[in-house]
Amino acid sequence: MFAATAMRLVEEHHIPRALAILDGGNALATVIAAPAGSFLGNLIGWRGAFFCVVPVAVIVFVWQMLSLIL
Repeated sequence: MFAATAMRLVEEHHIPRALAILDGGNALATVIAAPAGSFLGNLIGWRGAFFCVVPVAVIVFVWQMLSLIL
């Protein structure tokens, strides 16, 4: 699904770069999310682990909004 979205959001000559960035981010998130969630869950509990994601989600949301507006 991300490939179709990326192809519609960027100019044609930027498609390979956009796909590489999105695929790399997906792979990184897959590798890091489970161990980080398990570690934080054991350290501060599952609720604390979810609350750690909230600031990251807010930052990413603002970044995306600014990117789409500008």
